[in-house]
Amino acid sequence: MTAFSFTTKASHIENSLEAVGKINDSAVLTIDGENISIKTVAPSNISMCGAQIQSEAIEQFKVKGTKSQSEVTIDPSKLEPYLSPADKNDSVTLAYDEDESTIEGQISTQNLEFTLPVHVTQLSDIPETRPVEQQISRELNGFDLKQTVKLFSTIFDKDCVEFQAENSTSSALRMIAQNEYGTKISRSFEVMKPPTPGSSNYTDEDVENLSTKIGVDYLSKFEQLFGRSEMVTVHLRDSYPVRFELRLDSDLKITYIIAPRREEE
Repeated sequence: MTAFSFTTKASHIENSLEAVGKINDSAVLTIDGENISIKTVAPSNISMCGAQIQSEAIEQFKVKGTKSQSEVTIDPSKLEPYLSPADKNDSVTLAYDEDESTIEGQISTQNLEFTLPVHVTQLSDIPETRPVEQQISRELNGFDLKQTVKLFSTIFDKDCVEFQAENSTSSALRMIAQNEYGTKISRSFEVMKPPTPGSSNYTDEDVENLSTKIGVDYLSKFEQLFGRSEMVTVHLRDSYPVRFELRLDSDLKITYIIAPRREEE
């Protein structure tokens, strides 16, 4: 029995699978209202990822209606190869057969059909990808962020990248990395849309000297995806996970949430 099915662009599915695959080899594919979501959390709970395909990009949407029939746990790396023959704008149909525990796929323009068993250990409940409200958010050029992370990961190894913001009205966001031998790199970013009162990027909270740290080696996992997004929004709050929001195009939103590195680590 088909529990749900949908049709969308190959690139939306491929990019979503790639994004969650950076975190874990298991992810939950969910019909979320009229959107399609693929979410996962790292086994260590250090990070999580959510990829959401917007309803405007979904065709031939069908679902039975109950929660158990609107989600399935998949292995992104097992599904990705079946999509490789498709051009990015080709339409791909995926259907979940609940009785057979399979994903049925079709790429009509390539005359390709496939059946993929989905006997994957289920993930526990995944938190929402929007944690407690952050104190600030800054919109950065994705390519610039990618190049900076790439530089830091080339020079440093197990050290941390520190994200700093001086106050709530400053448009500057700074990334700093340094090691015990005295090597240090610092870069300040020009934000793409300076925060203004009343906007989603503005807060009246005092965020003087606000900073948080992420391991260079961990952050480098996401540099390629950062570079494919015109804009990356970075959300910060003291002692809270950092949230990165990307759009690979207007119809696909990807959110990463990464726990800060503790000083004692």
